[in-house]
Amino acid sequence: MTGGNDRNDKRAIDFNNRAMKQYLILLISKYRIQLLFFSAFFIRLIGLNQSVWLDEATTARVVKEYTLVELVRQFAPFDFHPPLYYLFMKTWTTIAGYSEIALRLPSVVFSLVAGYFIYKTALYVVDKKKAPLASALFLFNPLIVYYSQEARMYMFAVCLLSMATYYFFADERMPQLKTKIYLGLLLSASFAVFYGSIFYMSGILLLLLLRRRYRALFVVSLCTVIMVLLLSPLTISQFIHSRTALSSVSTWSSVLGTVTIKNILLIPLKFIVGRISFEPKWFYWLLSGIWGVIVWFMVVKGFVVQKKLLVLSTIPLLLGILFSFFSPLLSYFRFIYLLIPISISLASGISGKKSAYGIVLGFIFFSGLYVCFPRFHREDWKSAAQAIPAHTVVYGVPSSMDALTYYRPDIQVKDIRTLQKRTAPKTFIVFPYTTDIYGINTMKEFAVTQYQDYRGVIVMYISH
Repeated sequence: MTGGNDRNDKRAIDFNNRAMKQYLILLISKYRIQLLFFSAFFIRLIGLNQSVWLDEATTARVVKEYTLVELVRQFAPFDFHPPLYYLFMKTWTTIAGYSEIALRLPSVVFSLVAGYFIYKTALYVVDKKKAPLASALFLFNPLIVYYSQEARMYMFAVCLLSMATYYFFADERMPQLKTKIYLGLLLSASFAVFYGSIFYMSGILLLLLLRRRYRALFVVSLCTVIMVLLLSPLTISQFIHSRTALSSVSTWSSVLGTVTIKNILLIPLKFIVGRISFEPKWFYWLLSGIWGVIVWFMVVKGFVVQKKLLVLSTIPLLLGILFSFFSPLLSYFRFIYLLIPISISLASGISGKKSAYGIVLGFIFFSGLYVCFPRFHREDWKSAAQAIPAHTVVYGVPSSMDALTYYRPDIQVKDIRTLQKRTAPKTFIVFPYTTDIYGINTMKEFAVTQYQDYRGVIVMYISH
């Protein structure tokens, strides 16, 4: 009798386990979209309070110091970007404050909204089964995760362009005047956030022309022309100042991104592994190379079927390369909006659940390396600033010290170009950050008594 009871108990336990497993599967299937976005949001919270770097600190400084009008009239003419992102951040930080998390939270939200519209776009372009996969491939892409945690304009532009992509395909399926207007407004708004959006806009305009969608072409062109005209006085002023900067500091062009084989090859590489790099280099290149062949093979498979996605992925890049021969901007992060059509194409090219899970887990692996290991994080200005004793004389390039003064507003940075041995204090600290870009080499006259490296932020202690 005892043996029979044991068997019955075992059957009952097995039945309960199977029932629980089926229940979990049904639950996950029912709420998979919610779980997808919750997981994407969670991974973006990891390390969100890491140190700001120069451009983020500059964002914090200008939105704190300038009024909305001054941002346009006084700051924007000397910047390289249109003003809409700064105007948005001025409004946001007035409410949320200037902490690292407050500065970066809009980019987190923008990336999630972009993922949602990629999901909606994939419902039109691919099918209902692969739409969640397209969204997951975007949301967990390591480069997207990185820029989702950066207080800059790029994710805002990606968000607007993802929405525009959805309305582009929605208007193709169900043509309506309002979808055409939404498409035009979103594209023109993206241009007011990031000038590089013009290349993606050109891809959409080309498709509208090729598909003979003349009404949509007219509405989008009208919105684009109006926005370009509105921004033209500012754009011309910025162009003049940028020409002056490039001529006075010759190495700036290499920083902005000239047309080189390396810069071109970095685009497909960073699009799938993000901004991480590790030693030994041979293993990094081997792993990245194998991973790249697998991912891009599936992307190309998707392009064979989805010709429009091929146009949206290649035309902007080709135009960007051509433009960079005249004005350098060929850096991979300026083209991250290409991951909108690429993610959908990748989902289209993947066949089988195992392959889908494998690619998504691969993206999560590279994203996890970045968010979980501080060695892959941004420059550690926070630690560098905390290490500076009070009342210490600090030299550097003042325009490049916003991250230092973000954490230490009590520190007044003296211009390193004025540093001379006969007038220098007995002890002082030098931040040689960006001095090589400006061609500054004043340290040959001094002996460094202590040298510290905070993930690329060099601190030199001088005593003479």
